[in-house]
Amino acid sequence: MKKQIPHFKFAFLLPQYWPIWIIIGILRLIVFLPHSGRMCCGRILGDMVYFLSPKLRKITTINIGLCFKEKSEEERRALVRKSYHSLGKGIIETGMAWWLSTEKLKSLYEVSGLDTLDTLQAQKKGVLLFGIHQSSTELGGRIAALNRPLHVMYQPTRNPLLDWLMYRYRSRIYLSLIPSHDVRRLIRLLQDNERVWYAPDQAPSPRRSVYVPFFNVLTASSTTTSQILELSGSPVMVCTYSRRADDKGYVVEGYPLKDFPAGNVEGDALRLNQVSESIIRQYPEQYLWQYKRFKATPPGEVDVYAEV
Repeated sequence: MKKQIPHFKFAFLLPQYWPIWIIIGILRLIVFLPHSGRMCCGRILGDMVYFLSPKLRKITTINIGLCFKEKSEEERRALVRKSYHSLGKGIIETGMAWWLSTEKLKSLYEVSGLDTLDTLQAQKKGVLLFGIHQSSTELGGRIAALNRPLHVMYQPTRNPLLDWLMYRYRSRIYLSLIPSHDVRRLIRLLQDNERVWYAPDQAPSPRRSVYVPFFNVLTASSTTTSQILELSGSPVMVCTYSRRADDKGYVVEGYPLKDFPAGNVEGDALRLNQVSESIIRQYPEQYLWQYKRFKATPPGEVDVYAEV
């Protein structure tokens, strides 16, 4: 399929898009604040989203309830609220990823696993960087790309202005952006010994998924990662981005996923789910819980979002 590059349209100046431009302007101003001020704004923004989006709040509550049954009702409510604070901070961090100077950003993070990444790439088979959607992913990607240039697969959005904005600013960060449907291009890049970041944890294709447990809930889980690696012969490295608990900086970590794929579709999908769970449990509030992760369940199962 031919690559579709979003272009600026004069229609983006129409009144229907003014709210987005206003938000972008405010976000850009917030980036100029000290980091503590940015995080404070993120927390306030998270509270606003929490109170103004009851539907989204209900989805988040359902997801956290399914994944953390061992927690008390009070603990789950607290985690829901923290997840919105993290979501708000993630929106501010998107502005940081797009506009904060490299000099100011360098004082805010530490990176580990670069030597391992270099060793894997020395095999001349490319490296697939496996990740999940955490609230600080946009900024984490900028940090990773500053240390080792990379390509990234992304999901185009339905809003044409947002799609153009994301493409415009992300294209300054990464070597290239690969639309989520263009798996063939991803494989070609790996065969050319490139580094590609890929996060398959959201909305897996029904044709390329199996039902395996995620937090002990049977749900559709992508099989594309193992198929990509089988076709390319590339190694895979888990790449995580996290915000420090004190909000004073970020940690980007990478480590190899050994003996993967193992040749069993269900087993490979389950292992990636287990890896994702281990990442999420470190900072559970930093995962993006605000989408219908358990929408695709085995036939006959109850739709947990039926009343949303």
